[in-house]
Amino acid sequence: MTNNAEQIPASLWEPLESGEKHSDKIEKPSLTFLQDGWRRLKQNKTAMLSMIVIVILVLGAIFIPFFWKYSYQEQNLTLSNSAGSQSISAVG
Repeated sequence: MTNNAEQIPASLWEPLESGEKHSDKIEKPSLTFLQDGWRRLKQNKTAMLSMIVIVILVLGAIFIPFFWKYSYQEQNLTLSNSAGSQSISAVG
């Protein structure tokens, strides 16, 4: 069995000079807080589905009243009892 240290050139074991970059080093791109959050949100399938449902509900709450045939002024908010003269009363 051969030792891995024998296969790696000695120049790679030496420390880098100040300001010198190693060509094999992979750097991650710098992300802002918002970019990192959006990337993490896109990876989470449940969070994306929940966000889509919330967006649909909000858009529906905004735009459905424009296409609805009933207006808020036409509502009948009085209670009518069609079953007779029964009323709800407190027992006591």
